[in-house]
Amino acid sequence: MKTLLHLMCLCALAFLHQSCDTSTGGVASNDRGRTMILNATGEVSTLPDEASITLQLQCLDKDITKSKQCLLDKSEALNKLFKTYKIAPEDILTTSINQGKEYGWQNNSNVFLGYRSFLSISLKIRKLAVLEELYPALLTNESVTIGNLSYAHSKVDSLSHEAYQKALTSANALADKLVKKMGLSDKEILRVANVELPLQPQNYGGPVAVQAESRMATDAAANSRITLNYGNVYLSRTLQVEYRLK
Repeated sequence: MKTLLHLMCLCALAFLHQSCDTSTGGVASNDRGRTMILNATGEVSTLPDEASITLQLQCLDKDITKSKQCLLDKSEALNKLFKTYKIAPEDILTTSINQGKEYGWQNNSNVFLGYRSFLSISLKIRKLAVLEELYPALLTNESVTIGNLSYAHSKVDSLSHEAYQKALTSANALADKLVKKMGLSDKEILRVANVELPLQPQNYGGPVAVQAESRMATDAAANSRITLNYGNVYLSRTLQVEYRLK
């Protein structure tokens, strides 16, 4: 970490020294001065408090009407199970319904097996205690195929705000160290954004932008990444902060 910080300081000093050497004319009144842009990422983790699960129902019958009715019966029985666990109707989403012919290879020929009907459901469970009871019931239900199970947190906005605050704190801490290493007196925040900041034009006698990455910096794709690891929900937010150097 000390080596990385030392290298970033050397880069910053080199850019700033170049600015002093090449600025032979006067500085315009609207000159923004010497600046640097830092990328910093803040990350928060917490235990999940809700889950989402995908389920699939299917039926096979040579009579297309019976295949469809079988699917409707299984769906109705599953909805009754959901009501038992007090899952709200708005948390039950039918994502797809498909029906088609199915064939199988028998006795060296392609044989029509029947009409396969599929129904996919996305279920949101707002209390993990309910999931602990519902999941075994789904496992023992021969009509249900369990798909993806994922966890999340209901207060994503609050977690996002906390992550941004940590990112800004990280950027300020690194900026203070760089200012001290460069022998400058202070810094001032000019711009803060959660997207890449455009560099200001470097006109004659104008500002020089210095870019340095903090230890936790990530690319733009990680700007709103949410991942699951060992039961915790991890959320990270990235900021770019531009400072005027004094």
